[in-house]
Amino acid sequence: MMDAVSPDTISQLSERQKELLDLVSSGMTTSKAISRETGLAVGTIDNSLQNAAKNLGVVGRIEAARRYADLKEKSHTVSHVRTDSLPDGSKIEATGPASVIKQTLAVIVDYLKGPPTGGEEHSLRKDQIVLQILRVAVVGFVVVMGLVLFFLGFFRAFS
Repeated sequence: MMDAVSPDTISQLSERQKELLDLVSSGMTTSKAISRETGLAVGTIDNSLQNAAKNLGVVGRIEAARRYADLKEKSHTVSHVRTDSLPDGSKIEATGPASVIKQTLAVIVDYLKGPPTGGEEHSLRKDQIVLQILRVAVVGFVVVMGLVLFFLGFFRAFS
């Protein structure tokens, strides 16, 4: 079934479908999470991903995202960009100094974001929850202490 789909199938997808498939490829697999990211209605997301999967000749959003990433990789047009990772954890690695900086910044930002909040069911064990709470507390303490030291230095400089 997938053999019948050619690389120019990408041109049959709308820009919205491409955007949503890229989000699924990045690990955002639930409509609710995608809705928070894009501002689109959950029903719109479901319909767009279902139509994209149909156009790509697969069933399901994850398979559609994999197929889309594969087609983008095989495509020789400049307008298509490769994704960094797929929901199954496999990576499409970029090389060079820019990718190292991008990955390092992503790790730092993910760490500073803290644990996920609201809306979605979590799968953390109690010890992991405690560690997440401690991480948020430590980051908060460091930020508050930094602000206190900044203002103390500021007032000393002008007194």
